[in-house]
Amino acid sequence: MTTNRLIVTVMVVFAVLLVAGGAAAFFAAPPEANPKTALIIPGTCAAVMLLAAAITAAGIRRGSSRMAMIGGHVGMVLPFLFALLFLPPAMARTKANRNYPEAKVAYDRAVADGAKFATEDDRETFFRERKSPDHDQTYLVVTLWSLIGLSAVAGVTLVALGLRSRREALRARASESRP
Repeated sequence: MTTNRLIVTVMVVFAVLLVAGGAAAFFAAPPEANPKTALIIPGTCAAVMLLAAAITAAGIRRGSSRMAMIGGHVGMVLPFLFALLFLPPAMARTKANRNYPEAKVAYDRAVADGAKFATEDDRETFFRERKSPDHDQTYLVVTLWSLIGLSAVAGVTLVALGLRSRREALRARASESRP
């Protein structure tokens, strides 16, 4: 397998793992969560990554080094961009989720003492006042940090393979120019 085809393979595997991470969060979400975004966001990232892989693969098939190079460079940048996009919610969810155990104890105590929460909004307000989510978001925190790590590894791998591909192309050009 040539290095360029390996680059396409890494892009596709990365896209599949993004979807798998989103699916894991979707199925791990408690009933009170809204798990759709756990599928939508990684799924969208995977679709963009697959587009970069398709452009790269099309460039390889057509013998268009320019097309392959554009797809490859976009594919190298995307994982780092995804990691940066996942970072703010991961940090915010991590911080808020630290407050959840204490807020849950206070909520359970309030209910035991006879407090009535007439609507779901009342319950959410109770937790929000304590700077906590209204349900345990450990599943989401783990998923977000996992996606950040996965994205960083994919990005570094793609950059390393891109450098290897560049060296191979330079060697091929040098051997062609020799009489």
